[in-house]
Amino acid sequence: MASRDIVIYSGPAGTAYYDYGTQYAAFLRDKGLIVHVVETAGALDNLERLASDNGAAVGFAQSGIEREADDRDRLAELAGLASVAFEPFWVFVRRTDDIESLKDLAGKRVAAGPLGNGSRAVALLLFADNGIKEDVEIASFTHIKPEEVALELTAGNIDAACIVSARSDVVENLLDADTLVPLSLPRTAAYARRHPDLDELVVPAGAFDVARDLPSTDLNLVAPTTNLVGTGELHPAAVGVLLEAAKEIHRPASLFAPQQTFPNTRHVSLPLSRAAVRYFERGPNILHRFLPFRLAEILGWLVALLTPFATAALFLFKAVPGLIQARFKMRLLGLYRRLERIEKASPHADAQTLLDELTTLERESAELNVPRALEAPFFEFRQNVHDVRDRISQTAHG
Repeated sequence: MASRDIVIYSGPAGTAYYDYGTQYAAFLRDKGLIVHVVETAGALDNLERLASDNGAAVGFAQSGIEREADDRDRLAELAGLASVAFEPFWVFVRRTDDIESLKDLAGKRVAAGPLGNGSRAVALLLFADNGIKEDVEIASFTHIKPEEVALELTAGNIDAACIVSARSDVVENLLDADTLVPLSLPRTAAYARRHPDLDELVVPAGAFDVARDLPSTDLNLVAPTTNLVGTGELHPAAVGVLLEAAKEIHRPASLFAPQQTFPNTRHVSLPLSRAAVRYFERGPNILHRFLPFRLAEILGWLVALLTPFATAALFLFKAVPGLIQARFKMRLLGLYRRLERIEKASPHADAQTLLDELTTLERESAELNVPRALEAPFFEFRQNVHDVRDRISQTAHG
């Protein structure tokens, strides 16, 4: 049976990952699990910690972020469980600058986050697609906070800022800044086709605030997804409960996705767990859906233990009537053969001897245990014995 202890590697306090971690912890504790939420530096740090963890643990990671790992072989034992949310990639520039596409960032100074950061990973990927990777200067102050973007852009310290964020409040503040404007990216379908960990995303005008018209136009963006990732030590039963938590937390509609979009298996960039595949193909374990984890595990263990016996009992239940019928048919066939011999001998043998043999046949047939389904052939045999007796008696007195 699975251990009740599970570690959740979340992210820095105040981020979407950290919020997800606390929500998952509350759900899992209600199911009777012992949960430890660990604050981390973010997606890549989560993967590194999971790779070093010898116990049951999960964490949140941006799809495709494993490309940034120094040693990807260390991540070989990790498994993706599901995509649970979009993480839109935003590019903000000064409203007064003549920048309308990523290609216009050639020769510009861009804040994209530190090495291993999700924003930087997507930015460099798209810069390479547009042939400007070597022409963009990545700003040296790599730890710029989202709330500082407007100040740095207005001051002219940077020409653009790339941010991957699922936090609507952070993005809303940037959209509301008079001096900034977000880029709507052309060719998002091409980016999504080239990079399976990305999806194309349309943010409708007014999605953040209709009254203030934020954003003022429809925005075409690309978005990696938040992947739920687990260690190899994660028990299949725990995977099922985690995915039930994901369904509870991520199924409602958001600014970036209609209701019931998540969780799903699209854009899971690590190999998908076999337990997750079974969950999405067959649905949740009914025991874990309604019972505390430990009780569901005990009942599941008992079911697994008793299933062979139940299967054998069911087999016997179905097989025994067939065996009884087969035995009856064999005995009735033997009686028919003796009746046939009597009938064939009737013209030449002593009539009284034959009648005595018929009496014996009647007595033996009466001792048979007759299955209900075979009562008709039994009574047919008895009638045949009666008919043969009448013919022999008539011949003897003729």
